[in-house]
Amino acid sequence: MPNIITLLGECQAKKGGRFVYLGHTQTCKECKLRTICFNLEAGKMYEVAAIREKLHDCLLHDTGARVVEVTEVTAHEAAIPEKSANGTAITLNPEDCKNRGCGNWRLCHPDALAAGKTYKIIKIERKKVECPEGHKLKAAILEE
Repeated sequence: MPNIITLLGECQAKKGGRFVYLGHTQTCKECKLRTICFNLEAGKMYEVAAIREKLHDCLLHDTGARVVEVTEVTAHEAAIPEKSANGTAITLNPEDCKNRGCGNWRLCHPDALAAGKTYKIIKIERKKVECPEGHKLKAAILEE
């Protein structure tokens, strides 16, 4: 998959850094560079592959927007039911959990994966995920 050229806030432009693109904002509506910022797909996770020299003034980022090259991240870690098997498909249905302070909250509610969507389990990472709510979970790498 080829790199995509886009702009990131200077503070976020770190090689290897990952982010989920949430979509464009109204602040950027009149910017002449908006097409380069808007060329990512909302809800997808990206990783910064390279940072370029050019820094642009930006209405959204006080320190400016840096030109970067990003790649889409297609595999994501998530908590899945303990009985799930490697190589099978799973429809992601996060457990009903209100414990946002849990150390595994992001694993159980990954930003770049959609609830109700089917993913392939490509690798079991951990056979057990500790859950203060008592859910029987393990960690796996999922891919569309």
